[in-house]
Amino acid sequence: MVNLVDNFKNELNIRSQFPKEIRSFRTDIYLSDRISLSARIWLPVDAETSPVPAIIEYIPYRHRDYTALRDSMIHPWFAGHGYAAVRVDLRGSGDSQGVPMDEYVIQEQNDALEVLEWVSKRPWCSGKTGMIGISWGGFNALQVAARRPPSLAAIITVCSTDDRYRDDVHYLGGCLISDNLTWGTLCYANMLRPPDPEVVGSDWKRMWIERIEKAPFPLLEWLSHPTRDHYWIHGSVCESYQEIQCPVFAVGGWADSYTNAITRMITGVTVPKKALIGPWGHAYPHLAAPGPRIGFLQEALRWWDRWLKSIENGIDAEPTFTYWLNYSRRPKAINDQMSGCWRHSNVWPPASSTATQYFIDGNCLADKPGETQRYIIASPCDTGINMGEWMPLGIGAEMPGDQRLDNGGAVIFETQPLSVPVEIVGNPEVLLNLSATESIAQISVRLGDVHPDGASTLISYGVLNLTHRDSNAIPTKLIPNQYYQVRIPLNGIAYRIPTGHWLQLSLASAQWPLVWPSPRQSKISLDSNKTFVTLPITRSSGLQNMSHFESPEIAMPLEATWLRDPQHRRVIDRDIVTNLTKLKHIRDEGAFRINSHGMIVDSQGIEEHSIVSTDPLSAHGLVNWQLRLARDTWHTLVECSVEQTTTEKTFELDVTLLIKDNDSVICSKKTRHSINRVLV
Repeated sequence: MVNLVDNFKNELNIRSQFPKEIRSFRTDIYLSDRISLSARIWLPVDAETSPVPAIIEYIPYRHRDYTALRDSMIHPWFAGHGYAAVRVDLRGSGDSQGVPMDEYVIQEQNDALEVLEWVSKRPWCSGKTGMIGISWGGFNALQVAARRPPSLAAIITVCSTDDRYRDDVHYLGGCLISDNLTWGTLCYANMLRPPDPEVVGSDWKRMWIERIEKAPFPLLEWLSHPTRDHYWIHGSVCESYQEIQCPVFAVGGWADSYTNAITRMITGVTVPKKALIGPWGHAYPHLAAPGPRIGFLQEALRWWDRWLKSIENGIDAEPTFTYWLNYSRRPKAINDQMSGCWRHSNVWPPASSTATQYFIDGNCLADKPGETQRYIIASPCDTGINMGEWMPLGIGAEMPGDQRLDNGGAVIFETQPLSVPVEIVGNPEVLLNLSATESIAQISVRLGDVHPDGASTLISYGVLNLTHRDSNAIPTKLIPNQYYQVRIPLNGIAYRIPTGHWLQLSLASAQWPLVWPSPRQSKISLDSNKTFVTLPITRSSGLQNMSHFESPEIAMPLEATWLRDPQHRRVIDRDIVTNLTKLKHIRDEGAFRINSHGMIVDSQGIEEHSIVSTDPLSAHGLVNWQLRLARDTWHTLVECSVEQTTTEKTFELDVTLLIKDNDSVICSKKTRHSINRVLV
């Protein structure tokens, strides 16, 4: 986080003085089953005589060390503006007691209800609470809101989803996302980090061993539920939007992977609501890339003031949707800034968007169908290598590159060069009339912006496991060579294509390594009859900027010393003799020491994928994370490696775990797991 501050320091206002003087302390929150959760609290110094509302962030990422730098930029800022800011570690994480849990279990929600009740009854709290969080914290803010705790007056959910199957890190269009392996390995390793002896005392090692022995291995659960069943329905607030009765502010970015949920959710809930979508990746908007970054904490403060302090500041009268319109850009794996402008709308898609259909006419996209033709889609298994990351964090080479590198394995249709600028604002959709030679197959759809020199920038994409063509809950095999009309929704976007550029539709039968390949290579036949693309298009000559955000602010970061800078690199290696393609992603988060208490946090990850272009069963994934915590003569290591391969019928996981206390091995084991492949 300090490195991010250095990167953006010309844009940031780093504040040490606020309207309210503040104090901070760590405390334990005791639950009804006598488990204590570790929390840090920032308060205005006069809060016990003049109580204030409380803002809670509730996540499993260790407030005293792992997220301490990030937390120090956000929560003191809220406290300095008249709120109690409470950062709580989940049960079994950080210095909290108990055993680590899978994502979003009922116990997590029940604990949150007790935390909110505890906070609301403190003498420094006015009795009103709000929840804020990004990713995991954004998920559980929604889930807790649906439980309707009496003190919860509003939430801000950032980069989260209302549907755990449709729009999370595990499955996409019924296809297995490769990031499921990446996140599953890191999630498990995070669970196994020890508590801090400086906080919990001599009991630290017993607590640590209990975590190691009882922590669930989440990948087994996730792979065992390949359809939208009860496991994913739990915690998916889209099942009953009306359960949420407090105001909702949903925030995200077009480069993030959770943005579809924002427009869907804000349309679905009936409470006071607001959506903000910028150009950003998976990060809070004041420290996000690509920019422009905005004064997000100021926007959050306006939301809290309205709903936690009943200040009539007009935020509830503003348009429901504020979104960034991306202007056309060159394809580039690293983007720090996007050009574009802010727009407003009360509905999604905006009322000015018109559903415009494009049909296939030869190799063209036209405004009416041409003669019926058939096209063969038979992509090499490594098609998709230049798609970029499923969930860009805004660091490293994560964004999609020039799509020409993947178009060689796809079937391409293009419009004529545009005579007027076109804005695509909403969710594109493709209807395909196709058949496949195998009973299990997948289709990838990419929408591109082609520049006059031929470079192709990815605008949006969608993938579909064709066995999920009718249902994510009850998939059915394809009858080989039988034609089906299938609908593929693409990710929502707001993107402006200038005159002289043209639209490109790319269809492929693979999108690796973003999604895991089907068991067999399938040849797909596309019939142009009843095949068309629907784009939400606004034709506009005006490029006005409709919002003016304040510059980003943060509180003075916690003092820390960086011992190793973060490094994120993606390297592609192709062997033209063996047809083997490899992708290596270095995910080194660096190492830093927190000066106030001396804890060293060191996190290093490596992710490798490989596949032979003619053999989907050659797909191989390996993720290794080494997580170290140290202070003085105390050194701990959690190293977790997970290797994923497949047969036609199973997923095979080889797990290697090494945990050390100084030079003493606490745990060393290798396990193998075989999980049935169910139509994926």
